[in-house]
Amino acid sequence: MKTERFQNGILLDWGMFAAGIAATWVMGWSTKDLLWGMWTTSLVSGVVFYSRGILRNKSFTTPVAAVFSGLALVFGLAFFLLHFGAFHYVYALILDLLIPIEPDPGRIYIGNLTWTNVREFSVMRTITVGLVQYWPLVLATVVHQLFSPAPNLKSESESFRPYMLVLKMHFLMFALGALYAIGLESFPVYIVVLLFFFMPSSLKMLFSRKNEPEAAES
Repeated sequence: MKTERFQNGILLDWGMFAAGIAATWVMGWSTKDLLWGMWTTSLVSGVVFYSRGILRNKSFTTPVAAVFSGLALVFGLAFFLLHFGAFHYVYALILDLLIPIEPDPGRIYIGNLTWTNVREFSVMRTITVGLVQYWPLVLATVVHQLFSPAPNLKSESESFRPYMLVLKMHFLMFALGALYAIGLESFPVYIVVLLFFFMPSSLKMLFSRKNEPEAAES
């Protein structure tokens, strides 16, 4: 059973990786597109998996439990959106300053990066453009996380998954942004970035399967 789950995880990882590469090639994405695509994916997948996690932990067995669970759900989601959204808002401001999601001919560029912002930043406009342009990456990431058979880390709950995704995505964004700043922008770079983007679940399974008793899989 462990072997079957591991094989399914490998197939899912490689399938989503291939989908990401195909989307990058067909849609002609650049480093800018991957950066904004990861930002959009981080925001959307964070909301999806946090909501899924707190829904799983709430009890709706009785009317009273349903009321309190509903209130806790609303306040929990509001608190999450407050700090999670604020983080992505600040991150988007920085990205918009350096590598805007939409063309802006009035900006002054220094090398590959822009430092003069001549239009007002709109987070709602940015989210809309991100969803329209980078939905394949968002969809692939959500599907990958929903159906991945990789076991959770012992310290990782369902509601903590958004933060794990944020760490993974934004480390890759830092690396991709640094490569772009020094002029390394090419399709092979995108292949490496997307490989690390989708492969960690297989690595986690590779190590965890050695410590799981076979009986637990039956």
